[in-house]
Amino acid sequence: MNGGLIWMIPQYISSVTFKDEGYLTVTFDDNTTKSWNVARQTTFTYSTTDNQYILTIDGFGSADTYSNLVLWGINRNSEQFYIQILQSVVHRQYCGWDPCTARKKS
Repeated sequence: MNGGLIWMIPQYISSVTFKDEGYLTVTFDDNTTKSWNVARQTTFTYSTTDNQYILTIDGFGSADTYSNLVLWGINRNSEQFYIQILQSVVHRQYCGWDPCTARKKS
């Protein structure tokens, strides 16, 4: 999405953002196939206050009446599913890269 590499933060650039968008078809053991959609934005920044790297994940897809979707499609039970990121998923270096804050809805 924007130029640069993670190692360039913070000396040369303030952040790096990647957007992943696409779809995939999954074949299960019983030979049924289902389609899933992906729309994920990942941003790496550096906090000079805490001297740590921060990874933020957001959904930017939309389908039907839903927005901020990161993943949606038909599951193995032939049920429609939607996963929204309502508040960014934030991973911090000092938390061992585990999610520190987020609000997702399935």
